[in-house]
Amino acid sequence: MHMPSVGIFRMRSKCGRDCQDTHQVTSIHSLIVRSGFELEVDVGTSLMNSYIKFGKIKQVYKIFDDMALKSVVTWNVLLNGFVQDGRTEDVFRVFQQMLEETEPDNLSFMNLLKACSHKIWLERGKRVHCYIVENGLGHDDKIGNTLVEMYVKCEDVEDARLVFVQLQKQTIVAWTSMIAGYALQGNYEEVAYLIDAVQKEGLKLDDIAYIYLLSACSRKGLLMDGVKHFTSMLKEYGINPELEHFTCMVDLLSRGGRLTDAEFILKCMPSEFNILGWVSLLNSCKTHGKVEIGRRCFDHIMLIDSSFAPAYTLMSNLYISLGMLEEANAIQEMKKHAQMGSKYFT
Repeated sequence: MHMPSVGIFRMRSKCGRDCQDTHQVTSIHSLIVRSGFELEVDVGTSLMNSYIKFGKIKQVYKIFDDMALKSVVTWNVLLNGFVQDGRTEDVFRVFQQMLEETEPDNLSFMNLLKACSHKIWLERGKRVHCYIVENGLGHDDKIGNTLVEMYVKCEDVEDARLVFVQLQKQTIVAWTSMIAGYALQGNYEEVAYLIDAVQKEGLKLDDIAYIYLLSACSRKGLLMDGVKHFTSMLKEYGINPELEHFTCMVDLLSRGGRLTDAEFILKCMPSEFNILGWVSLLNSCKTHGKVEIGRRCFDHIMLIDSSFAPAYTLMSNLYISLGMLEEANAIQEMKKHAQMGSKYFT
């Protein structure tokens, strides 16, 4: 006996939007199977999307394999599942199968580009780019944005820029990708130029762009610039700082010798488990000879994770640099007691 179509529609909608855990998805899946609806395209595709959210790629592929009819949306969902699972070879294998059964759309090619978003796949990504151009899809803005992002993630900023300048509409996504590319190169001058260009275009920078901007300032040791941009982010754009913004500022202030300010920010940060921020500050304490702040950093790290090996090394080196050998030996003894069974020690 089949469930009424309106019922299965509600289940499909719930599965696509509201499922909170894998147990709920599995329960709905089982009910659909008992009702004889699993092989319907819309239902199967919704189930695949739900399993992807929980990284259950085996279940996704099984549902796909069991479906007699598959729409282009279904193929794209499977491609996306493999992309999210980092299985680039499977993405291209499935795409070849797709070509034999249906016509790929723009989203299909975007999935291919996302699968190539690592420098080891750059040449394959360039071949996809050529295929896109040859098939007249090069002017699609969404594909263009994805191309820019792919080249940036492959550390090929120059090719990213070539695509970027040819975009009919340069969205904030594309601008942010370019900012990220130059920031990761430590090219603050180009980052600053792009930030200025974004503002002249009347676009609003997002929180991700500011992470890369502050990171570029930190890499270059541009303390005042970083403080200016952080203030602008707060007052002019109304962006609430996230953990990554605070971490960049801690690193920037630490490098600039303003360790007390860096410590203050760490204490005010929204997460007490920001171990990287305390490690960054502890590392700077050796450069500036600030043993008391160093001790407090070390104590915070120990509260978060007493088995975090780099903290012992940094604290010991700080003591040694100040001639405090007895204290350094005590830290080494602490390290020995923490080694047993820790994933951080080799």
